[in-house]
Amino acid sequence: MKMNNIIYLSREERVLTPFTFYTEILEEIKKYYSEAFFEYNKAPIFSFENISKISPETLPLIISLGEYLKNYHKLPTTLLISNSLGSRELRFLKFLEDTGFFNIVGNRLINPDSQLFLTEKPRNIFNYNENLIGGFDYTKELIDIQRLCHFTTFDFQPPKEDSEKFDTQRTLMISDLKKVINDNLNLIKYNKETFKNFLINKDVKDNVEENKNDISNILSELVANSLIYSGNESVNYLWYSSKFKIILSISDIGKGLFESFNDKKNNEIQGYEVFEFTKTLKKINLNLNLSNNIKNDYFSIYESLYYSSLKFRSGLIDLICSIVSKDKGKFRIHNNTTQVIFSNSRHFIYFEKLYILRKKLINNYSDENIKRNIKIEIEEIFLDLFKITHSKISNDIYTPVRFFETTFPGVHIEAEILKTETL
Repeated sequence: MKMNNIIYLSREERVLTPFTFYTEILEEIKKYYSEAFFEYNKAPIFSFENISKISPETLPLIISLGEYLKNYHKLPTTLLISNSLGSRELRFLKFLEDTGFFNIVGNRLINPDSQLFLTEKPRNIFNYNENLIGGFDYTKELIDIQRLCHFTTFDFQPPKEDSEKFDTQRTLMISDLKKVINDNLNLIKYNKETFKNFLINKDVKDNVEENKNDISNILSELVANSLIYSGNESVNYLWYSSKFKIILSISDIGKGLFESFNDKKNNEIQGYEVFEFTKTLKKINLNLNLSNNIKNDYFSIYESLYYSSLKFRSGLIDLICSIVSKDKGKFRIHNNTTQVIFSNSRHFIYFEKLYILRKKLINNYSDENIKRNIKIEIEEIFLDLFKITHSKISNDIYTPVRFFETTFPGVHIEAEILKTETL
């Protein structure tokens, strides 16, 4: 019996979330390529027909998947959509249109001065029926969403790592990214309570613009790092605030964290040697039968967080400290084959300590003796964090670490905070 070449991204019995994307969609794609690709000799067809529900933070993953397949096949992948009048499919299409999804994945020419920043060059990631989109009568807002962003190295040319002007060019790049991110943050109505739900309470300022600047500093740093170090030409990003929660999703299909660290030089941060925390982790008996590749993916997640803790600039660790400090805050980071999940209920105490040490480190960054002592404390906390997280690995849905047989290349971040106050 010939295998179907259509993969349904969502259907009545499946809600499309990051979890189902990693555990079901990618496995179906793997099965297609191992059992049916030789018959069709082309990428599978993806379908948004018979849509049930989708978690918005999955959209950057879908775009990254389309980019990966386009790079492999040198052709856009077919995407089936439906706009049956009065159906949930119609509401879903309006939702995708409102986020700017079709502007990114299609063949549209976009004005680069529009609120949705996009290169003038169409990406043409998916091939779909453009005639089915537009003229929507459904006016109810599904969520108060910030539109998707698609940043490319064509628009923000990253500096070369061996350039003498690297730091200056990197600063200029981040400044340009901040302008775009701030424009998108302006699409959401903010007040001080909004930032109480996102930033660590003691960091919330009375001035709304200062709070927004703290967020855009972190986000622009993450996007810049992806464009500079991932080896991929783009990064997909979504940040929004709805009535009940705040969501962040960033995705690239680059070389992953291990290879990024492989390319680093020692002493980029004074006193730091590449993979120094990984060397500590390798001394621990994991009691897991993992391949070297998966171990590298696993350990390099912690290496990146440890490295981020030692930097002067805001970055990944500051984002996690903000999120995990919140009630029911969750942070997921997926690196090639491995995903680690940090949550308020399990990891609050460790990131609270890291937050305090980060503040002390930044305030004394010119004092090498103080920095050296803080670095020792940071390493001890990360070692405890790793041990407690690793000890909770299980086969159930709540495990804080997941190892996947199917590799989804690159680094993919999803963060979620349930709001404690309704705005």
